[in-house]
Parts: sequence; C-alpha cells; structure tokens
Amino acid sequence: VLSGLSYPERCDDDLIQFLIDLRAECDFEVTSDWRNPWDNKRVGGAQRSWHMEGRAVDLVRPLWNANEAFILMHGIWSTWFNGEWDIRRAMELAVARDHIHVAILPKGHDSKFVVEG
Repeated sequence: VLSGLSYPERCDDDLIQFLIDLRAECDFEVTSDWRNPWDNKRVGGAQRSWHMEGRAVDLVRPLWNANEAFILMHGIWSTWFNGEWDIRRAMELAVARDHIHVAILPKGHDSKFVVEG
C-alpha cells in the first residue's frame, strides 16, 4: 500500500487509488489520514470531517512553500482530470497555510474548493 498512511485499512479504496495515481505525478507526504472523533477534535477538525470516514488526507511537499504548494496542486489537478476522477466522484480540496486537504467524496456530493487565508 501507499507509504505514509497511518491507517490504510480505514481509508476508502478510491482515496488510496487517487493517492497512488497522484504519486505518479509528484512527490508528497501524508500528514493526516483517518482520524477517530477524539483526535479529530484535538486537531481542530471539522465536526463532520471526511477524515473520520477515511475519505480525506492532508498532504504536504517535502519543502513546504508557495512553489511546493503549487507543484502539489498541479499534481492533484492533473491526476483528477487526466484520470477521469472528476466523472466518478466529487472532490473536496482545501488549501491551507501549511497543507492541502483532499477528500474523495461519495456519489451525490458536489465538489468543493476552499483557499484558507
């Protein structure tokens, strides 16, 4: 399985496949994947965080700065659109100061893009 995941057995299969596909586009580190409700609350996660369902990860590049964030964003978009992921699932993408949050959502949800200040 993909290195860097703390709980691969709790992660959604589509999320893992997306990460494998993304790894072919660019290098990244997973800083957070599945969380239990207590850890989610401790780190300030959303009350209904996709992390608790194993559908979300937080990612960084080895040397985190604006250029590295752009490289990771480019890899995410390339993987999403070239791999026809956009047809099968919706994505939640949030760009934060210190990471990029990616969630592969279940059918019936709309994609969401957020840039945090």
